[in-house]
Amino acid sequence: MLRYRRLPMLAALIVILSLGSLVLLVNATSMHQVQLLEHSAERGLNRSLARELNNTAAVARDVAWWDDSIQNIVHQLDLNWAQQNLGGYLHRNFHIDYSAVLSPESLPIVQFYDGQFSNRTLVPSAALTELLRQARNASRSPASGPIVISGIVHIQGELMLVAATPLQQEQEQLDPADTHHNNFLMVTAKRLDGALLAQLKYDLSLNSLTLCNDLSHTADSNPSHVIPLTDFQDAPAGHLHFEVPELEGYTNIALIITFVVLGCVALLTVLMTWRINRLLISKQHTNQKLLDEISHRKQTQSRLYALQDALKHKVDERSSQLQAEQQRLSSIFEASADGIITIDGNGTIETVNPAAAQMFGYDDDELIGKAIEILLRPSDRHGHQEYVDGSQLHAPRIINKARLLWARHKDGREFPIDLNVAPIKGNERRFVGIMRDISERAELERAREVAIRELRNVLETAAEGYVRVGPAGEILEVNEAFCQMLGQRRQTLLKMKLGDLVHPDSEQTFNAQISSREVQLQRSYELKMATAKDVGHFAVKATTILAADGSMEGSFAFVADMTEVRHYQHVLERTRDEAERANRAKSEFLSSMSHELRTPLNAILGFAQLLLNSRREPLSERQQTQMKHILKGGQHLLTLINEVLDLARIEAGRVTLSLEPVQPIEVIDECINLIEGLAHEKQISLHTSSLDTLLPMIRADRTRFKQTLLNLVSNAIKYNSQTGHVTLAASQLGSDMMRFEIIDTGQGIPEHRQSDLFKPFSRLGNENSDIEGTGIGLTITRQLVELMGGQIGFNSTEGRGSTFWFTLPLAETGGQPPVATSATDTVAALPEPDSSARQQILYVEDNPANQQLMQQLLEELSDYQLTLCHSAELGIELAIRQQPQLILMDINLPGISGIDAMTQLQANDETRHIPVVAVSANAMDSARRKAMEAGFSDYLTKPIELGQVMTVLEQYLPEPEAID
Repeated sequence: MLRYRRLPMLAALIVILSLGSLVLLVNATSMHQVQLLEHSAERGLNRSLARELNNTAAVARDVAWWDDSIQNIVHQLDLNWAQQNLGGYLHRNFHIDYSAVLSPESLPIVQFYDGQFSNRTLVPSAALTELLRQARNASRSPASGPIVISGIVHIQGELMLVAATPLQQEQEQLDPADTHHNNFLMVTAKRLDGALLAQLKYDLSLNSLTLCNDLSHTADSNPSHVIPLTDFQDAPAGHLHFEVPELEGYTNIALIITFVVLGCVALLTVLMTWRINRLLISKQHTNQKLLDEISHRKQTQSRLYALQDALKHKVDERSSQLQAEQQRLSSIFEASADGIITIDGNGTIETVNPAAAQMFGYDDDELIGKAIEILLRPSDRHGHQEYVDGSQLHAPRIINKARLLWARHKDGREFPIDLNVAPIKGNERRFVGIMRDISERAELERAREVAIRELRNVLETAAEGYVRVGPAGEILEVNEAFCQMLGQRRQTLLKMKLGDLVHPDSEQTFNAQISSREVQLQRSYELKMATAKDVGHFAVKATTILAADGSMEGSFAFVADMTEVRHYQHVLERTRDEAERANRAKSEFLSSMSHELRTPLNAILGFAQLLLNSRREPLSERQQTQMKHILKGGQHLLTLINEVLDLARIEAGRVTLSLEPVQPIEVIDECINLIEGLAHEKQISLHTSSLDTLLPMIRADRTRFKQTLLNLVSNAIKYNSQTGHVTLAASQLGSDMMRFEIIDTGQGIPEHRQSDLFKPFSRLGNENSDIEGTGIGLTITRQLVELMGGQIGFNSTEGRGSTFWFTLPLAETGGQPPVATSATDTVAALPEPDSSARQQILYVEDNPANQQLMQQLLEELSDYQLTLCHSAELGIELAIRQQPQLILMDINLPGISGIDAMTQLQANDETRHIPVVAVSANAMDSARRKAMEAGFSDYLTKPIELGQVMTVLEQYLPEPEAID
């Protein structure tokens, strides 16, 4: 009894445990169903994404293999065509959200968002850059078509399914050279959100499907299932979140019924346990088996439901694909720019697209049912049918080959087409033909061939030589002129390298130019090349030839024969060298002559000035008159020397002019002041009343302008008649020149002598007259005027006088004339001696007469004590020992020269501070410049004048009272 009393409790416990196990079993069954649904949805999403990516890649490959896209976008950018046939067409028919054609630099030529043209700058991400690089470097061939690279990348911040492929012609053998478009990419993309996710959600029967770009998001805080997304570089790009439907229907109802039945059974079992103990035990065992069988059936039923759902999804998906494929093919068939015709096995036309009907000028109903030969030229009809019958169109292959045929229009005209025939899969023998009108391309080919022939004719008839070489320098092409230059046959040259013709003297130049071909595309240089007779000089203008990929394919050059030109240049150079040597010899002669003449003149003029101005032993009036004649003759001789040197400088082109704005009135006044004494002596009146004091400024060298005026006015006075007059006039010529006139009332110039007026040393018959002159003043004057940009001329009537005129250019407005300074050419009067302390002067001179002249000159001045020495070596010792306040030094000395002595004085700390003045008979500008560069403080030219000596003493010696 005790055992039976425990049986209800044991039975109740068993029932409770059974119910708990059943609850756990049902719960596990529900969870397994949810897992199956999630797994199925995940696989469906992955397959759908792969399918969409494949569709995008297929669209990119089809468009990239479309010849019209190359013609209308790469060769000639037609935005309207691109909008209609690329952006809008792909968006409308294939739901492409983004499409673009990229240049070799990955810059968009055209790009479309949602079918609309956009000029936004494309900012590539790292994944997009890598995808484009692999697409551009992908291997391809005419037989296999473009290679498409696809993946998930970001474009302008949006996650897209992207496919990229290079543009490629369908039949490259028609134009093998036109391959530069291969570096242009066709890119298509679909957004991974919006319409695409909505379609996937509907197709997979999901409660929700969203895209999350937050890479840090996980599924821990969200009950929805997560599919991670990676971009083209396998970097995290975002997540797809989806939720499957909750379990409902028969499964839940069966669970509820099961719970109710089991509850009743449990209650009855507990009640019946008190009465039929043993029956409960057997029933309990039977019920356990029953529960197991029910659980197994439920699991089988759940799997069956899942299989039914998957089968339905596949059917729906395949139906959608077939419908989309049919729509795509229909759109392509109707919108294709190429003509498309389908025919049966007998060659009868079944369908015709609008492009084909328009190409041949027929309506659709006029072609359907007709034989295909109606569209071909009569001579090609029989051959085409034999080609179709005997071809291997139905054999396995990779790509169909197009053939060139001549078609016949409805109006009877014939035109060339590209025809590509391919079989249509199926049980029946049917074909599709794709054709394109290539009339324009054929015309371009003919024009290209004509242009090439004309270019070759131009090269063959050109006077310059033409040569084209390959990358290794091998000669590939030459013209007849190049063959004649080298004296070689064309066949011989085409077997050689250009370097074989280069002379050894030019090998280094040639090798350097060949090495720089890839860096410097245009080059000009000269070469020596071996000819059949000798060695020639040739001027080469070379240009590098680059391939489409930037590699160097060779170069071509135009060659000019410079052999005769170089010969003439060598002759001219030798002539120039001889002229320069002669000019240097003349300059050296003039310098030597100037030195030899000025040295005795220094003594003549110096002692004459001393005698004439001596206060200790004054000359008588007769002696003064004689001394003045000596001075006058010496000055005339000095003037002759100076003018000869001036003429030599001008002829040698070594005259330096300082052109600046000059006020003519100031210079004219200075000339009048200097020439008044001569005019008064000759009883000649000077007239300048007609000159305006506000004359415009001229552009001239002030000193040379003054020299010109003095020369012409002094000639007008010297060659004038007794009590005559000279008139100076000036007038402006136009807006850029000033004319000066010097009018005299002299004897005039005989007409037969006027042609010799400006010749050097020509005095026109006055050589034996008492009128002083050298005969080269007018020659110098004419050359100076021309150097200043003017002209000179004269008008003369014998017995009535002459008018000399010259012109000079006006200065630019706003120029200011330099401050005028006047100087007199008269001999300076000696100052009165005083009792101040005497200053030390060292005079280095090897000529005794010059020493004596300087000594007697300074004896008149008690302020100075002169020390004489005859060599530079002794002068340096005296300068160190005596420390004079001033050193006067001759340049041409026995032993070391004055220039070398000056260098030693400058290098010595004890003598560096002493001013040194050069005293030389060399009046050449080069000698003066050399002395000043050596460090001399000033330069005096022999014969020296007393006024110049006094100016130097006042400039470089302190006041007597300032000396300690």
